[in-house]
Amino acid sequence: MKLNIRNKLIIFAVLAIIIPLGVSALIILYQLSKDADQRSTERIKSDARVAKSFFDKRQENLRTAAQSIAQTIASGRGSTRSATPAPASASGSSATAPAQPSAAVGGSSETLKRQLEANRLSFVVLLDPKGKVIAQHNSGPVGDGNQFADNALFKGVSNRTQGGNPEAQSGVGSEKAPVLDATGLKTRAAVGDVEEGLFLEAAAPVLVGDTLQGVVLVGQLVNNDNAVSDTDKQQSIVNEIKETVYRDLREDAGVIITGADGTILSTNLSGGAQRGAATGQKVNVSGGSYETPSFNDATFGGNTPYYTSFVPVQSTDSQAGTKTVGNIGVAIKQSWFTEIVRRVQITILVVTLLALALAVAGAVIGAQRLTRPIIELTEAANRISLGELDVPIAADSDDEIGTLAESLDRMRISLKQAIERLRKR
Repeated sequence: MKLNIRNKLIIFAVLAIIIPLGVSALIILYQLSKDADQRSTERIKSDARVAKSFFDKRQENLRTAAQSIAQTIASGRGSTRSATPAPASASGSSATAPAQPSAAVGGSSETLKRQLEANRLSFVVLLDPKGKVIAQHNSGPVGDGNQFADNALFKGVSNRTQGGNPEAQSGVGSEKAPVLDATGLKTRAAVGDVEEGLFLEAAAPVLVGDTLQGVVLVGQLVNNDNAVSDTDKQQSIVNEIKETVYRDLREDAGVIITGADGTILSTNLSGGAQRGAATGQKVNVSGGSYETPSFNDATFGGNTPYYTSFVPVQSTDSQAGTKTVGNIGVAIKQSWFTEIVRRVQITILVVTLLALALAVAGAVIGAQRLTRPIIELTEAANRISLGELDVPIAADSDDEIGTLAESLDRMRISLKQAIERLRKR
């Protein structure tokens, strides 16, 4: 089958549009997917850094709370000093001896309990300068009272204060079973096979004059903190971060805190009976730092794929040095990122198809307008061949087709005149 000029023009126009349009669409889609992957990585890493910043801010809040409690106790409102009169001096006059913490500190325990509730903490203890428990929020000393004697923050504050630099300090620590038992937090800290509790902690010196009378040590348990109820008076770290960072992604994102080995200690991933991710489950946290958080794939809540990013949480001990005791990070469903790409892809596809449809329609209309004069000239030439010389041929355009129409019309006129001359003879 031969193709007429109109069909050839249509095919040529369509191909001239489809090829560059298709190639452009493929390039855009490729670049879009590449940029989407890069933006996904940058977005989730940035969120992990924000989560770590919130974590650090909570440490500072604890340091402020420890300072406030220490000042309350130092002022005497916490009943920490002995009511025993100072012994008389050799000259018979009453000498002013440094106030010493008393063993009978029922008032102090009540003060610590009130401070725990007011500051939404997990534990508050008052230690003597050697690290022995004088009082704590839930009782007096448990056992020998030396559960916190090796605490890095206590030792740091005690040593700095005795060296003439009485400053509060905050940090992160991993406390073992004796501390969990003494503070009544063992059940709350239980996570799979994990036997320790990850805490945000702060310590502040209790001073009378320039003399160190004791050290206030406060802590907030991180394990299972997403499940803390309002009656526990504690503000959840993971829930606070999610409420701030993922207010619009409640069902698609969450915050995760793990131990040093990647065991999940607390999370608020939504979905499923266990909120999408079970505490005790392990997740890949390797290769992360604050400057370059980790980026990995993970599966939670019934094989739902997520992107995760973590920043290490470190503790500092003057003797043991700096070590990683946990990780804080975020997780976002991969479908959230792919959904954005898919919407853009659909938009590009619709725009491409619409452009193609308009192009085809334009090509058909243009081909028809271009070939209609040719068809009319063909019909006129046929009429001339049949001897119909009285119908003039109109030249409606000033292009080559119009020139051809004028030529045919002159030919018609010439033929008509020639025939008339022949008849007169």
